[in-house]
Amino acid sequence: MTRKDLEANLGRKMYLRLFDGEEITGILHKTNEERYNDIPNLHLKPNYYFLSDEAGNCMTSLFRVSHIQNYRTLR
Repeated sequence: MTRKDLEANLGRKMYLRLFDGEEITGILHKTNEERYNDIPNLHLKPNYYFLSDEAGNCMTSLFRVSHIQNYRTLR
């Protein structure tokens, strides 16, 4: 997976399997998005990603492209 592939799916519902075997599902976001400027962990770390629920609440830890072993777009 490349950063270009991942960023093409920003805002879409995704299934991801990370390097440690954790399987997560949610809407893909990148840190430094305007809507998360008031949350330091989601604003100050460039080139990290996270998954949110439908309301936009962060529900996973931050991860990099290199942490993803497998992914699938759900919608």
